[in-house]
Amino acid sequence: SLILVFLTLFLLESFIFLADMLWSVSEGLRESVQEAATGEPSSLALGDYLNRSSNAMSTESVSLFSAIGDWIKGLFFNLMVLILRAVSWVGSQWALIGYSFSLIVGPVFIPMLLLDTTRPMFNGFMQLFFSFLIYNFFIGAVLSMIILFFKYVIFGVPSTDWSVSCVTLSI
Repeated sequence: SLILVFLTLFLLESFIFLADMLWSVSEGLRESVQEAATGEPSSLALGDYLNRSSNAMSTESVSLFSAIGDWIKGLFFNLMVLILRAVSWVGSQWALIGYSFSLIVGPVFIPMLLLDTTRPMFNGFMQLFFSFLIYNFFIGAVLSMIILFFKYVIFGVPSTDWSVSCVTLSI
């Protein structure tokens, strides 16, 4: 029980520092995945990248019907870009709000580590805190994969060289 008291005091004193350190790790992982996929580390830059992609679309119409079809395709693509920008903004803000909420209520839940009856509440809080850290990473990774989909499938432009050289062994 003396060890639990010291552990609780340590967590109370260093909770903000440890939480900031873990959030920085989550941000760093997210930004490194995004930068590897798109060349831009910021989560809000993904929406700007999508905007630049939709603005770069141009068509050469041959007839009136093909121009209307191109216009409808462009409108659909711009609608998808708008939805993806909203998802990226809401996702990144949700992770930040959850992290901020965890910082606010953390000092209330840390002393619950001391008693056996309240320890499940502390464990629940820790699960919530780490889920927001993991969510922050995965929202960036998933959006980066969507950007890669746009680059490869829709525009046919490889973002990076993913080729792997194979080495064969002969006996």
